[in-house]
Amino acid sequence: MFITFEGIEGSGKSLQIMRTQAYLQQKGLACLLTREPGGTKFGLALRKVLLGMDGGHREPWCELLLYLADRYQHLKEVIEPALNRGMLVLSDRYQDATRLIKVRLVAYP
Repeated sequence: MFITFEGIEGSGKSLQIMRTQAYLQQKGLACLLTREPGGTKFGLALRKVLLGMDGGHREPWCELLLYLADRYQHLKEVIEPALNRGMLVLSDRYQDATRLIKVRLVAYP
């Protein structure tokens, strides 16, 4: 089972996910706690750029692609292998956290 915790900053996601992990482990269930961005070594590097103020200006589409690259790496490297081992996976954010971006189309001659 794959369970995600979504919500705005400061809404208590981290507290609830840790409580859920403790409860499941108390019941004898194997579970993995992970997060986005930052659930992999690649994701940790991206997290520094995405959440830091020193990452420079990014176009919205470029930022979205970085989040999606992190998500795919996270899925292949962490989530799917854990699920294949029969573990419960608890993730602090996943695709519901992806924001929608409106794009202005520009006509080029």
